[in-house]
Amino acid sequence: MKIKTKLPAACFFLILLFFTGCVTTRQKESRFPLEETSRLEIDSGNIKNALSAAGNPDWKEISPGVMHTLLPDAAGGIKLNVVRINLANVKIQGSQPAEDKAGGIVFEEEYAEDLAERTGAVVAVNMTPFFREKKGCKPIGIYVNSGRMLSPPNERYAAILFYNEGKAEIIESQNRNSIEGADFAFGGYWSILKDGRIQDFPDVKDSRTAIGINETGSIIFILTAENPHLFKDSGISFPESAVLLKALGASNAIQMDGGFSTNLVVNGKTVTPSSKILFFKKHRKTAVNAVFIPR
Repeated sequence: MKIKTKLPAACFFLILLFFTGCVTTRQKESRFPLEETSRLEIDSGNIKNALSAAGNPDWKEISPGVMHTLLPDAAGGIKLNVVRINLANVKIQGSQPAEDKAGGIVFEEEYAEDLAERTGAVVAVNMTPFFREKKGCKPIGIYVNSGRMLSPPNERYAAILFYNEGKAEIIESQNRNSIEGADFAFGGYWSILKDGRIQDFPDVKDSRTAIGINETGSIIFILTAENPHLFKDSGISFPESAVLLKALGASNAIQMDGGFSTNLVVNGKTVTPSSKILFFKKHRKTAVNAVFIPR
């Protein structure tokens, strides 16, 4: 007797969700900035209300020197969270990879909230792009943890550096000389705001994680934008991220890993993404996360 099997609709949905969440960041490497000579014209209609609020945010202190605000939703219900951190008030830690039997470094994925809970951090956020390998993950670009280089630089991309004296710096291109003296270094994609000038990129919208710094490098702004639609292009673009960060007070900014990697934790609560699908999280584990712990 021939037995017919039929895949339940729920199983099909779960499989589709799994593969959607497991798309690697490698696909996003093809996004290049436009030519320097191109003219940048940003339609701020998508972030109009959020941009207006960014000039005078309703900050709520969650720890000395650490503030959080939820900007008005962008078009389509895109939720925008911002954290402002005075680096003099926090200690920084990052994901710690394991070592294999041969002494090699193995990055195992984890949720930012798990790292926050383990370290007692008030803020946790995903950072460096990565792709999956047969054994663990591989960051795409530089990762320095407590002065130890755990992933080599990639000169194609920018990075954000943190120093023990409570300062941050964004570099346009990763190389060993440019990170000298940094206690932590996290590779991202590209610089989106340079000396107050918004950099020119295509209008591609998605969930975003972007970090800006003020002129002195003493304060950072972490911006996350949540795409509320699972199977629909939505979110904000690189230039829109830069416009918001500039309005908040940043003079330089960098785009970190985005899409399903976007994850922000504030006081132990995941604020981006703000909801789950059934009992599944709307984001994936990532290879490199950063946490900010009160001093």
